Amino acid sequence: MTMETLWANRPTLIWEERLNEGDDIYTLPAILAVDAALRQYANTLTRSDKSEASVLAAVRDLVLRLNELDEEHDYFIETMEREELYDFIVAAAALVGYETDDDVTEEWREW
Repeated sequence: MTMETLWANRPTLIWEERLNEGDDIYTLPAILAVDAALRQYANTLTRSDKSEASVLAAVRDLVLRLNELDEEHDYFIETMEREELYDFIVAAAALVGYETDDDVTEEWREW
């Protein structure tokens, strides 16, 4: 898999489909804000030195931003969204060579 392939299958695309099908947990502004945060994360990883420290810093920054967005948009990140975001986060980290069995988001995650 490449970062481009991962990006083409990001969770926000699924959320937009759900929104269009009438799922009212989502709003377009929330989806677009998360999309921007995921793009920043992917770009940061791609440009990083791919060390464990740089990958974990990118994860931390993304998770903290997602915490803010979840609060700003009425706590829309629930179990399914959390799992979809987590899958994206660890898949992107793996693409730059960082793999672990630990939950890399747990330390900072509020959602």
